[in-house]
Amino acid sequence: MPIDFDKFIKDNIVYYNPDYTLNNILESLEYNWDIIAFRDEIIIPRYKNIALLHRDAITNIKSENALLFYNKDGIKYPIRDDTRIIPTLTPFKKIYINAFSNEKKVKITFTRLLLNNVFINKLRKEIVYDNTFVYCDGKLI
Repeated sequence: MPIDFDKFIKDNIVYYNPDYTLNNILESLEYNWDIIAFRDEIIIPRYKNIALLHRDAITNIKSENALLFYNKDGIKYPIRDDTRIIPTLTPFKKIYINAFSNEKKVKITFTRLLLNNVFINKLRKEIVYDNTFVYCDGKLI
């Protein structure tokens, strides 16, 4: 049965605090977690393709001084405010992020969704619909 990723997140997320780091969150939780959401940031060189981590789902991707793109199969797509990328559902396909800017280094902020391994295994076996993509059996269709 197909799964709507938005509804799945809303039903299973256990923690979100935009000011906390992952270590703060894990220290404050006293029970097993399903999905943890937290703000994160990276600083990357402009024009360089950086592979996204295969463990997470990334959403709310923003940069103040750059145009952001994700690169899938050699084609660059612009990152909009509603873009969500779920590399954990495509473990064998690399998805890259790229920034165009006048600055040498670009700061990118995003919300990282850390999913429990049981959920990852469940989602990889199902068809998952998202705003931008459809995932099935570890593939992006």
